[in-house]
Amino acid sequence: MLALLSPRWDSVTLAATLKHLEDWDFFFALIKRHRVFSLCADRLLSVLSAFPGILPDQIPPLLHTRLRANMLTGMRQIAEARKLSALLEDKGIPCAILKGAPVSALAFGSPTLRDARDIDILVDTRDLDGAEACLTGAGLSLEKPTFRSQFTRTLFRRYSHEYLFKTPTGILVELKTRLHPTESLTPLTTAAALGRRQSISILDQTLPVLAADDLLMYLCSHGARHCWFRLKWLADIAALAAQIPEHALLAQLEAARKSGSEVPLLEGLLLSRDWLSYPLPPAIEDAARAHPLVTRRRSLLAPIVQNSDPHPFNSRHLQDACDKAERLLRADRRYRITVLERHLMVRLRSSVFSRLTS
Repeated sequence: MLALLSPRWDSVTLAATLKHLEDWDFFFALIKRHRVFSLCADRLLSVLSAFPGILPDQIPPLLHTRLRANMLTGMRQIAEARKLSALLEDKGIPCAILKGAPVSALAFGSPTLRDARDIDILVDTRDLDGAEACLTGAGLSLEKPTFRSQFTRTLFRRYSHEYLFKTPTGILVELKTRLHPTESLTPLTTAAALGRRQSISILDQTLPVLAADDLLMYLCSHGARHCWFRLKWLADIAALAAQIPEHALLAQLEAARKSGSEVPLLEGLLLSRDWLSYPLPPAIEDAARAHPLVTRRRSLLAPIVQNSDPHPFNSRHLQDACDKAERLLRADRRYRITVLERHLMVRLRSSVFSRLTS
């Protein structure tokens, strides 16, 4: 799987690797677990075209069938993202599509090679009520959370940043009011990100997305906060970073260092180098290996990444490890206290929120 996700993948190396693959059922379970089926299937079929007969006879039809299904899902999501973003913008609500098809197009040259569960739309907190009214007015239903009082609504807004909607056709839409639950993880505010957003064209659909300078930092911070439990985030980073000149990467790192948010960027680039063979510039590799927080987090990541459960945080042990790792993303005490407060409220949510909404 790692060989298939590498930005330096090639058919000859993969053909040699595939000769040692015996348990295809486990392999399929693995790439589904990390939501990289489409990317892996596309590259496996490229290997097959160069080396006919390299795959067992039953494998190519499975790849074609699943790849086509994922492609159709992706195209429906693109059309829905265009419709919803246009509705919001027409109402004077700036928005941006996070991850999904835009990242797939920018990283891999195709908008349907990234398996996406939902559409993520970023809006400013001040526009949340208007955005919610806009989406429900378009026929979407709010799935999570549900509120019984203004008090529970206020609590949720303080400690969470995601609102899950469903379209009449069953597509899930996550409305986000912050880039991260703890906004101080990076200096990039939602308002600043939306003010610098760009537009890209995908399948004749224009979508608002994060500016190029903001995208890599956001992806690194998102993946690091989740302890890379889905390696599709690292595949995105490795592919995008491979397109950025060394001097531009160094400039991003210097800006992150000045704001105290360099750990996610260093970690994302270093893991891309160690796991996906991304050719990381030596100066950045040295900085990453020497950083004490990157080193401390490393031991916490492996059990989470290697866990085969599609939802590894069902395990209290893994959730504790991820919470600890999140606190190590910045060195400043104020950030760590804020994260601890949020973790405490999340742990109490099942009892506190259920009583408040009963």
